[in-house]
Amino acid sequence: MSTYTISIGCLLLKRIRGQSLPQCRWSLGALGLPINAFAFVYSCWAIIFVCFPVALPVSAQSMNWAIVMFTGVLVIATVYYGTHGRKVYDGPVVFVQGRDLEEER
Repeated sequence: MSTYTISIGCLLLKRIRGQSLPQCRWSLGALGLPINAFAFVYSCWAIIFVCFPVALPVSAQSMNWAIVMFTGVLVIATVYYGTHGRKVYDGPVVFVQGRDLEEER
């Protein structure tokens, strides 16, 4: 859900700023902005509520460990990217720009 929130948030930001979007096969047209806004708000809401405990009172057995696991994975991924990934990862923009240059030839 968090990756969807990030991607739809980036798309929503481009729509709000009036920036151009990449070519697509089909479009939502005028409904694109409200649908994207609803999807972003809903996914933010879902991320928050999925971390709530299942029962009260909360004990170690009834605690929802989703936030702990999410934070742990996020920390491990950040450390891995900081130590290794940033040196070897070429983002999608580099890949797309490379394809655009090939098509111009």
